[in-house]
Amino acid sequence: MNFILSILLNLIIFLSYFQSLESSVFIERKLNSLELKQEYQDLILDYINRVGSYRDWESVRSIKLDGALYNNENVYEVSLIKKYPNKVRLVARKSGKQFPQLIQIQNGNTSYYSIQYLDGTIKEIDPIFDLSEETNLMPKLMHLLTNNIENMSVSKNQDAQNSVVYDFTINDGTAYSFTLNKNTKSITEYSIKKNGTDLEFELKGEIKSSRLKYPRQVIYSSSKGSTKLIFKKFDVNVGIPEYLFQKPKNRISI
Repeated sequence: MNFILSILLNLIIFLSYFQSLESSVFIERKLNSLELKQEYQDLILDYINRVGSYRDWESVRSIKLDGALYNNENVYEVSLIKKYPNKVRLVARKSGKQFPQLIQIQNGNTSYYSIQYLDGTIKEIDPIFDLSEETNLMPKLMHLLTNNIENMSVSKNQDAQNSVVYDFTINDGTAYSFTLNKNTKSITEYSIKKNGTDLEFELKGEIKSSRLKYPRQVIYSSSKGSTKLIFKKFDVNVGIPEYLFQKPKNRISI
């Protein structure tokens, strides 16, 4: 019996190694197709190894992040949930209060932005975030590498000699720029240019769920201002009902 258990255990270890190797090769092939120098490919691979393998992230079907949101000197409790393949819901409320709740939903290409009050009244509002860029569950750069990147260029960051900047576009014309720190093997900031809109993200620290890592602090900047998110809890593959991403009822236009 012990002999059989030993064989099964070794088989599981081998299969896990093989799957990890397979996913690593997939990413390497994508990078090779972009004709990057080996040192720049290696930096991306080191980053991916730090935050969790492609295989690990591919198995994630939901994410839940809890923390705090700082906007215009106001502090809110915030919950951000994502569900495969392209659903996001953000709920924010003043610290210590259940209502009113700021609710933003991105369900595929459809968006809803509203405030819900204690009496059940729901009113439409202008969006605070562009959640259309947050529908991916795996880290942004890893997700983009699985899509049709048309070209990629690399440059050294003149303001920080230990950083490398990766610039590229995808097939819909959206342009991205990621800055990777060579010492920490982490993304410190990235920007998005889409439909005439510029979005900037500054990332600090990490929060873990098993082998997966997510930025602990995200500073989101656009023409409308800056908002900071600090996450305190990170869970994956939790049960999230579909109705949370549906159109809120009793909508009243402001």
